[in-house]
Amino acid sequence: MSVIALASILATQGQLSLTLNPKVGSSYKYSNVTTSSNPMGGGSQTTSSTSTLKVASASGGYFKFDISTSDVKVTGGAGNSDQMKKMMEGQHQTMLIDKYGSVKADPKAGGNAGMQAIMKSLGNNAIGVAFPKKPVKIGETWAQTIDLGAIMKTVMASRGGTAPATTGTIKIVYKLVKFDGKTATIGSTTSGTMNMDMGAGKASAKGQSMKMSMTISGTSTSVLERSTGLPLSTTMKMTMGFMGNNIPMSTTMKRI
Repeated sequence: MSVIALASILATQGQLSLTLNPKVGSSYKYSNVTTSSNPMGGGSQTTSSTSTLKVASASGGYFKFDISTSDVKVTGGAGNSDQMKKMMEGQHQTMLIDKYGSVKADPKAGGNAGMQAIMKSLGNNAIGVAFPKKPVKIGETWAQTIDLGAIMKTVMASRGGTAPATTGTIKIVYKLVKFDGKTATIGSTTSGTMNMDMGAGKASAKGQSMKMSMTISGTSTSVLERSTGLPLSTTMKMTMGFMGNNIPMSTTMKRI
């Protein structure tokens, strides 16, 4: 073996390339449990459900996922559990996702356009993480910044409305924690602030501006299956600061 060839091998050792690469026709099920507190009273609320991801096709550099929700159970909270269950049970959406986890709006998605806009901006957290576009080593980080104002405009436009004046960003920093022949563990930290003026426009012109601010912070850990790029498990803890209250939320997702 030449010195140049050996140097090339050594230079790439310890690096990992991660991409989304599931088999068309395959199906994956996940159990999801989210617990959040209610700052207005009523204690904490726990929501559990089952998500099914079906890989319908692959074309033009995108995988088409059919995602459905079932077996929804809501306990605790301030009495709106039945309403939340009805909203989530049987929910279905279609997403087009490239190998790096970026979501492309599906023109046939209809009412899911707003959700797709959110998932695209959040780096496709429904699947896992936003993948780095180059090989990374253990301990190496990569990041993405989310424009919250742009999300609000897209979501409200999909619903035929106008978004309140919104500014702010969320930054997500990912880190390769470890990997072996089958799995890769990715950690992340999230932080950001969103400012909204609910009275922007006609109301603010009359001196009736209604400004609100919200902070977001959290951490997550995902264990990914290297062969598909899909998660085997994810744990996440987030805190939202709103109107003087800190609202903690924790989520666990596990393939079943």
